Amino acid sequence: MPLVVSLLVLGAQTASLRAEPAPVETTLQSRNSSILEVAEVSARLKIAIRSVTTARELKGEIRFTLEGDEDLPPVDHFTCTPSMTFKCGVVVRFTSARTRPGPPTVLEADLEDGTLKITDPRAFETFVKGLIHDDSAAIKIRVDQKQEFLFDLRRVPWPLAAFEPQHPFAKRFGEDPVLAALKARYPARYLKIMTLAREESPQSGTLPPDAERKILEAMHATVGSLRPMVSDELLEKIVFQASAAAKAVGSRDLALCNALAVAARSAVTVPELKDTEPARQEYALWQQVVEQAHPRFIRRVPNEELLPSTARFEDNVRIANQEGCGMFAAVIDGILKLPREDRRLWLRATVGTVEDLRAAAADPPRQ
Repeated sequence: MPLVVSLLVLGAQTASLRAEPAPVETTLQSRNSSILEVAEVSARLKIAIRSVTTARELKGEIRFTLEGDEDLPPVDHFTCTPSMTFKCGVVVRFTSARTRPGPPTVLEADLEDGTLKITDPRAFETFVKGLIHDDSAAIKIRVDQKQEFLFDLRRVPWPLAAFEPQHPFAKRFGEDPVLAALKARYPARYLKIMTLAREESPQSGTLPPDAERKILEAMHATVGSLRPMVSDELLEKIVFQASAAAKAVGSRDLALCNALAVAARSAVTVPELKDTEPARQEYALWQQVVEQAHPRFIRRVPNEELLPSTARFEDNVRIANQEGCGMFAAVIDGILKLPREDRRLWLRATVGTVEDLRAAAADPPRQ
């Protein structure tokens, strides 16, 4: 049976409700049926995830309900899988193609009228993380199941309610276009940023500068991981913008200038460039990267395919370096001044550089 996913935002959108975000409910249906041995009947599993709020501690509940085309034997304390405390348990085995399968996780649940309900914040968070990080889930809730219920998690929508409007993170990033794009296209990456935000943000007041910096750096690293999956045209804009940011720093900090020039460090996260035009332009590029990244754009560049240094390139680097910003910035400018076909491979190789040379500030690069 195909996976059925629905996202229901509950509650009318009235002015009286805007102060408190409406709960978000996500419903999942198992893609297979399982025979219950007690009655030899076929059953499917429905999971309803209801998220009330997102803060330092997640709040919500998860309900597991059996459904079938005929009457099913009720789930009770004799048929449910046991937990360590002799309550009912939900046995979950998350799997992903990217990692080795881990051991099953037993989450304690309360039994209410044949429905298993999880409300413990830690169990709720464990299950939500599995939804976002993994490709599939196999779940067992009864001892007489002949097989596990299987769920395809690759297209599950974001299952959590937003931060409350007065939360420090929401006040700073509530309408952020980059986070909105990550939430829609890459929920696993979005979850990592949201987890960091929950850990670093205070419960009230404003977001401290150090917490804001950590969140922005996490966003930059996330967007950076998508850079190899963008078109050559957008890649060229990224490198050109890194060069512009490096020139804005100039000779005041050669190591930072070099790091900016190879896109290893973001103008958005550099205090000297905060609220400047280079930072604003780069942030717009972040959004484009998230919205346009696609595996079809991946270009692997073997070292042997990189173009040898030419007299024209050497001359470009010499001229750029005289403007005073460091060797890497000069190399970037030298690349950008090459003919389009000559610079494509160099750009692909350069964008993968992630070394931050600020630690070597005591040894300025050769001019």
